[in-house]
Amino acid sequence: MVAIKMLLPDWRNLADELAEDLRACSAGAAAIDAGWKGAFRQIEQGGHTAQVLEVWRGDDLDQVAVAWVFARVFVRFIEDNGLVDEYWLPGAGERRCLVEDNHELFCRPRPHDADHEHLQHVFPQVGQIPAARDVLAKGKMPLWAVAPAATPQCA
Repeated sequence: MVAIKMLLPDWRNLADELAEDLRACSAGAAAIDAGWKGAFRQIEQGGHTAQVLEVWRGDDLDQVAVAWVFARVFVRFIEDNGLVDEYWLPGAGERRCLVEDNHELFCRPRPHDADHEHLQHVFPQVGQIPAARDVLAKGKMPLWAVAPAATPQCA
């Protein structure tokens, strides 16, 4: 049994750190900024927000950060409960070896990719499970709006 009350503060701290990272990553990205401005205009014109762009964008980035944390927790939950045959996120013992092998197979042809790119590869695979299809789908899950900083892990 997982002690959710013990993990929740850690997840909240991780989401806060990730939100700051996402703000930094998206600040200088013209394409991401244009996408947010376009989405904001549609929402504002539809009368669905009274916020100014920067406040709305900050709130949206908070949601993206929470989505990244949720997606990892979700994948780990289905792994831990034997709902999939493959492991993508680290665990203990033999599982750690399996995850390291899978990660190496992913990284070998893409040595400059970062961990978030590995996760962007994992999430659609998990999404092939009918019950998980909509949970991690592009267009439904905010995590696809912007990725965390590209800290290389495959090299």
